[in-house]
Amino acid sequence: METVTQKFIQYFGKGRYETAVQPSALHEAQTLVLDNQKIKQALNWHPKYNADEAIQLTAQWYADKEKNASEKTIEQINHYLSRE
Repeated sequence: METVTQKFIQYFGKGRYETAVQPSALHEAQTLVLDNQKIKQALNWHPKYNADEAIQLTAQWYADKEKNASEKTIEQINHYLSRE
């Protein structure tokens, strides 16, 4: 999650975060891996964005204060649909 947070801040253009360590908290794996192989096989689906592109588009959506939420969403949907 730290890498995602760092990327989001990079694309958003500002922000900061702190890492809180709680010794009594439940352990989470050091590396979490997401695997979309099952959906690729079952539905012949392939992602149109890689993780970095998705984080960038999300950060840009939040950073854009000139357009309203509906305009930004429709713009991103159209961008998504235009990709091969």
